[in-house]
Amino acid sequence: MMFATLAAAATALVSAALVGAQEPPNPHNVYVKPGLNASLCLDNASPTNGARITVEICDWNKPSQFWNFDNGGVRPVNSGSRQCLDVKDGKNYNGNTVQLWECVQGNTNQQWYYTGDNRWAGILIFLARAALAWTDHGKCLDLTNGNQTPGTVVQIWECTDNDQYQIWNFDAGTVRPVNANGVQCLDVKDGNNADGTLVQLYQCYEGNTNQQWYYTGDNRLAWTNHGKCLDLTDGNQTPGTIIKIWTCTDNDDNQVWNTVDAASAK
Repeated sequence: MMFATLAAAATALVSAALVGAQEPPNPHNVYVKPGLNASLCLDNASPTNGARITVEICDWNKPSQFWNFDNGGVRPVNSGSRQCLDVKDGKNYNGNTVQLWECVQGNTNQQWYYTGDNRWAGILIFLARAALAWTDHGKCLDLTNGNQTPGTVVQIWECTDNDQYQIWNFDAGTVRPVNANGVQCLDVKDGNNADGTLVQLYQCYEGNTNQQWYYTGDNRLAWTNHGKCLDLTDGNQTPGTIIKIWTCTDNDDNQVWNTVDAASAK
């Protein structure tokens, strides 16, 4: 049995036009979490027009909590990327809510950008305090009244420096063992993309692509942008068996991993 912990990288989701548009690092299949409470994740009620955007308890088994950043659009995985994060009716006032709506090219209600300034701000967690901006509107994605209750509706509000309601955690895709105090990461040895390459622990470095992973939603852990998955060598269940990477393959049981609460597994 393998126990994996995904460490979050904190960021801010903001709506302002201050820097050139860009996407966050590892823009696919990521969590977005309020900085006030990393146990909560941005979620959507359903992949339909008008579905409200809330924060809910993070759950790896909910595709509605995984988001893709794509050409200015922010899309939940459970919609098949057909729905986008959308400012309701395009109304630019404090307290307006955000929703899902069918992605339409050029729809300014759906244009966001990540400002990213990539600062290190902690021993255990990478913090990249940054912004997801609603282009040209000066508004930030905002946790309403800082309310950390699951089900709280997310809104937009005037961007304000150091406003903790507008700081969000962005899952950078690193996998870290608890006993390493968060400073060691699951790492593909030498960044070698060949099938059979060993996986090791190595000091965490922000932006190191050898250490970037994402959860596929079908219980696989994939190396970002490489088409490789964490693989149990030859399906060998003997304690001490080495873990490697291998081309991601549907229905390959050697690549299926389950996460469980460590306390319940004792």
